[in-house]
Amino acid sequence: MSCLPCVADESTDSAVAAATHRVFSDTMRGSDCAHFDSRMSSIVGYHLSQIDEGTGHPSEEGTVERDMEYVNRDDAAQLTAILFERMAVLHASYARAIVDELGEEKGRRLILNAIREYGKKVGAQVREKAEARGEDDSPENYRGDLPAYGTHDRLETVEVDGESRLRAYGCGMWKTWEALGEEELGRLYCNTDVAKYMGFNPCYKQIHTKALFLGDDCCELVVRPTSEQEQVDFAKKDADWSYLDRDE
Repeated sequence: MSCLPCVADESTDSAVAAATHRVFSDTMRGSDCAHFDSRMSSIVGYHLSQIDEGTGHPSEEGTVERDMEYVNRDDAAQLTAILFERMAVLHASYARAIVDELGEEKGRRLILNAIREYGKKVGAQVREKAEARGEDDSPENYRGDLPAYGTHDRLETVEVDGESRLRAYGCGMWKTWEALGEEELGRLYCNTDVAKYMGFNPCYKQIHTKALFLGDDCCELVVRPTSEQEQVDFAKKDADWSYLDRDE
């Protein structure tokens, strides 16, 4: 799964915080919820400070501030990691229920349909934000769909065969699927990387050249052009478009 950082819109901080609190409160009980409430009391309404406007990445200070109050990077990452774990459990639970009800083949197709629509919506939101910045839908302008911290253990950018690639180590969602024994269903979620880029611009896709679900030590992602046939297959309602995530 890719990890490009996002910057919160200060005008929506309160609404986002309230929605986040509802999500966590509905999914956590007892000490978990109490811990979350304690953390939220110091974080609600805060914004990432010292953002580099050229890249959208947090500056090296890595603090979240409001009125000279701070929460450190580790705490911010921990809250994100909790949410990522819950997302992984939610995906695995829905996917398992669908496959158990419909069978492997029909269930898998329905899950891929849902992932495609989810990815297209994410890509469209990222495109709207790019347009608001006065940018076009070139792939280098895709950014802002995931938190800066807490999604993976480590991220790095490398150059391979003249291509810039993102390497993501220690995916929190994959760890959860492994713990649940749902690796095969979990990996269907990873097709989101293809879908969100095609939702941003159907002429491009983000694929895995390495992947944890293939037994590699990291997920390595790169953006590639799509063919006309790939665009047609992606648009078909019940097509198995998961083949688009391949390194040719």
